[in-house]
Amino acid sequence: MVNLDYNYVLSLSNRDTDIGEHLMLLYILPVLMSAQTIVELGAGQSSFALTAAASLTGGVVYSFDLTREAIYRLFPGGEGILDHHPKFIFTPTDDREAIGGWNKDIDFLFIDTSHT
Repeated sequence: MVNLDYNYVLSLSNRDTDIGEHLMLLYILPVLMSAQTIVELGAGQSSFALTAAASLTGGVVYSFDLTREAIYRLFPGGEGILDHHPKFIFTPTDDREAIGGWNKDIDFLFIDTSHT
């Protein structure tokens, strides 16, 4: 099992992707804020950084996307690092539908989804 921590997020940030250079910020900001409720609209590399942060703060990441494809694309074969992680809750839905029914305070919100 992969340990989601600073070093793991750092290793992901070295990948040549559109968000790679921002992963450390997505890890550090929720930690500095002691974020308990982290909402992510659009799953992918960011899911790993945010979940690593939630592991430190004792918070939870609520991730919304149509599919888990972006997560699994990072790990061909679908190792499922986040599938059963206690700090990561994935809901397959459109981001607008998810937020329309949301009723909790949000400590940290990351929007990287439909871009509308």
